[in-house]
Amino acid sequence: PGIFCLPGTFTGTNVVIAGNVAVASDAAAWMMGEVFVGSGSTLALTNASITGNAMTAGTESVTGSLHLYSATDRVTLTNVAITDNVYSGGSSAWRYGGVFSWTTPTFTSTYSDYFNNTYTDFYGIATVGGADGNVAVAADYADVTAAAAYDWDLSLAAGSALLDAGSPSILDTDGSTSDIGAWGGPGAADAGGGKVVHQGTRAAKNDHVLKAELIGAAGILGRFEQTVAGAGPNLADRHFQ
Repeated sequence: PGIFCLPGTFTGTNVVIAGNVAVASDAAAWMMGEVFVGSGSTLALTNASITGNAMTAGTESVTGSLHLYSATDRVTLTNVAITDNVYSGGSSAWRYGGVFSWTTPTFTSTYSDYFNNTYTDFYGIATVGGADGNVAVAADYADVTAAAAYDWDLSLAAGSALLDAGSPSILDTDGSTSDIGAWGGPGAADAGGGKVVHQGTRAAKNDHVLKAELIGAAGILGRFEQTVAGAGPNLADRHFQ
């Protein structure tokens, strides 16, 4: 995943999680998601774009771009766009590209966009579209023609419904009301993207290979690869943006 908290605390501003490719290592690899939160974790994202991610699930896998596992989790999303995430494989009853929740965590979403995620934008949690500034509209990013989403230009095209649609308490660099997505808010000029490829196993059944590229305005700033032994909590608090 792009962010894995089990348990943990993560606060991020101007975050891009795009172009991740995840493949289940076995049929029951069920804790899958680009952002996974569990065991009483706290997650707060402001001005984030979670888009163009793909996941191939196992037969019994459960997926979601934002996967909420525990009733004690606390998640706050402001000016976040979760759009165009594609999931395949597994049982159609357990594949969701948007927000998936097992239970009833504390979930607060304001001025955020949920749109065109495989099968449904929400499962197990109340749909928030139309309330508290939340919307369900196409993001209309500037350029999504590249084959891999981590190469997309995720600034907003002229006429995008997400322009000036963010929280009025947050301003863009030009002093206008903030945009929804990673290129909104006062930190938009520093927004970059990270690619994480989570590729099943290597030496042992539950070892995971994590690869990341940190991409900024000047291009690729650095690369990272690590093999992590074991599954579940052994991946706790490994964050890649």
